[in-house]
Amino acid sequence: MEMKYVVPDMAQSFGTLEFAGESDHVFDRDKDNRRFFARRSYNLYSDVQRGENVVVEIPVQAGEKHFKYEQKVKLVNPKLYGRGYAIGDMGHTDYV
Repeated sequence: MEMKYVVPDMAQSFGTLEFAGESDHVFDRDKDNRRFFARRSYNLYSDVQRGENVVVEIPVQAGEKHFKYEQKVKLVNPKLYGRGYAIGDMGHTDYV
């Protein structure tokens, strides 16, 4: 059975989230290998995950979101998935 994503316990995993700013746009490739704008990326502060910002990716179809700096944010139907990459001969995983 394939695991596609994890639904987190928001209070335990992230606590209170605040808007920290926009991040890079995320592009994918279509079947003809052409790039297209797929998701918007936003940075959030968490009072539980203090080491790094929480990065949230939202599909382009959901529209652009506007928040004030450090405005409290609530995620609707969040799902975490792993994204692996290599730097040199070391493997790393980001959970997005």
